Amino acid sequence: MDVGCRVSGAGDPGSRPPTPYSQLPTRCDVGFIVVRAECDLRHQISMEPIEIRARIGDMRTTSFDTHYEIHTSGGRQIAAIGKVVVVLFNWKTQSKTGITDELREKVRLFQKEAE
Repeated sequence: MDVGCRVSGAGDPGSRPPTPYSQLPTRCDVGFIVVRAECDLRHQISMEPIEIRARIGDMRTTSFDTHYEIHTSGGRQIAAIGKVVVVLFNWKTQSKTGITDELREKVRLFQKEAE
């Protein structure tokens, strides 16, 4: 999945200034659409080191879930959990796109390595 549009941000070290909104492309070939995002806060955090863990959950025909956890205290305490559902999308045809066997295998191998 290639993200075709990239906009530099002020937070990127050594980056140029952000692109003004009026100069952003009207459409870009991102390849997916976020259809749902949720976050549940579990524990208050302050300016302290955190660890963010991400994995892909259920993969359906045209969509998949990504799950996130924010950990504090050396990874022992969960501060927040989140879930994002994305649908693969072809901007040129304005239609959903199926998840390929190649993508499924890449995800499987990546998550196996991360264990």
